[in-house]
Amino acid sequence: MRTTTTTGVVAAAALAIGGLTLAPAQAAAPGGITISGPTYPKPEAGDTEWSPYVSETCGFEVSFRDATPAADYDATIASATAPGTPLDLVNWVDYDGRGNGAVGVDCGYDDVFLVDGETYLVTVHEYSARGIEVGSTTSEIVYDEVGAPVDAWVAVDGVRAGDTLPTARAIDIAFEGAWEEGSTFTTRVSVVPHEVVDSDWEVDEDPFVDVLNRTVTGSAPVSRFSLPHHLGGDYVFVSVRADKPGKAPVVVTFEEPFEVVTSPP
Repeated sequence: MRTTTTTGVVAAAALAIGGLTLAPAQAAAPGGITISGPTYPKPEAGDTEWSPYVSETCGFEVSFRDATPAADYDATIASATAPGTPLDLVNWVDYDGRGNGAVGVDCGYDDVFLVDGETYLVTVHEYSARGIEVGSTTSEIVYDEVGAPVDAWVAVDGVRAGDTLPTARAIDIAFEGAWEEGSTFTTRVSVVPHEVVDSDWEVDEDPFVDVLNRTVTGSAPVSRFSLPHHLGGDYVFVSVRADKPGKAPVVVTFEEPFEVVTSPP
């Protein structure tokens, strides 16, 4: 799932998740298609260009091999509890014309998203040159994400923040519940000048400047930061990402920026 919360008094921060474990490791159809995987998204530098958030890349990829290559391929994903209702989560299907291909599945948005602990059916469909389906293979995948808190918010002096944040004060990203031990966390606090917003974002280069961008491995992310006085009037975005090998990443984002208010000297 990839959803976000508004700033202020909204109860929960968003948990954006992607990646899962496969059971069984491979699935083959009588027609000769074998599905393998999945692999899990890792944060990359390019993911954050022109974005104020940590990498929001999520979902998973499976590869497939067809012993008798077809002219075209497509893929669908559905919950095992509703196999006849495809979910609009397949990002892309790629193949090389020699029977090798891959499927990219997104973790979802809003009302359509992958749910931790649920089993999903990924089906690769093969088609003739006339567009007629000539076979398919389905693989079961159990979604498993990094253990994460059930709620998150931004606080000043222990009080949940509204839609503004002060300068020269300790600000905390607070959580209800624990993170999974041994995860790698990235915390990003990014600022955009108010001039950029006032000019309807008419800029020629990435306008976001990081106040904090820290990656640590352990039991919790870096969660405290402060804002210098010169940022008064600007806007701040806050986000956290957790990754762990073999598990789906979790991303906490606050959709709307906080306005920075200059504290009295």
